[in-house]
Amino acid sequence: MTQRAEHFTIMRRKPIAGYDISFLITNFHMEQMYKHKLVDFIINFMEEIDKEISDLKLSVNTRQEYVLQNFSKDFNLLCSCHPSSLLISFHDYS
Repeated sequence: MTQRAEHFTIMRRKPIAGYDISFLITNFHMEQMYKHKLVDFIINFMEEIDKEISDLKLSVNTRQEYVLQNFSKDFNLLCSCHPSSLLISFHDYS
């Protein structure tokens, strides 16, 4: 994102501490740009970022559920094969 900051005159190249992305809008920007388009851009930008974050969270949760299901299947197989002792083994599938 910082590599593309040069293309967005209102985006800071180095964000403020504690934030990943920050904008700097001055009176100069407000005089040279259409105000309604600037506001629309910021709102659209925030909506798109929010959508991407939601999609990433959903993807991580889906992957986590898949891994847990497969791990529990393997664990149940191990326990059913060796009921008298608990045996945990990790396979290297690479």
